[in-house]
Amino acid sequence: MEQFKALPAEEDFNFFNPELDPLGAAYQTIQSKVAIGFGGFFGKGLGSGTQTHLKFLPVQESDFIVSVIGEEFGFITIAIMLIVFLIFMLKIVKLAFLAKERFPGLVLIGIATIFMAHVFVNTAMSTGMIPP
Repeated sequence: MEQFKALPAEEDFNFFNPELDPLGAAYQTIQSKVAIGFGGFFGKGLGSGTQTHLKFLPVQESDFIVSVIGEEFGFITIAIMLIVFLIFMLKIVKLAFLAKERFPGLVLIGIATIFMAHVFVNTAMSTGMIPP
């Protein structure tokens, strides 16, 4: 049961002040924010992300994909991506309410909820709004 040991108290507070441990528990969050910041409004261009291609950003192909998109394509692309996801989810919810039977509607609501939860957690984690 070694994997379930309690974290030291200072690691619990890295979320509130990640600069206290920039090379330890807060490394992912700091590098993610740096990558998004380097991208600016329009990004550096496809394949031009320094944080991404120099492997400063860990688990970039799954957990921090929003940071990669932010660095290479910019904040505007993240905003457009989130708007497209929101429209897609609203269409699914509308379809759920138009369902003639209850079960298919509930399945659609469940799918929309799970999908949006993943989008929210991934985006919030990449921007430092929730701890990784």
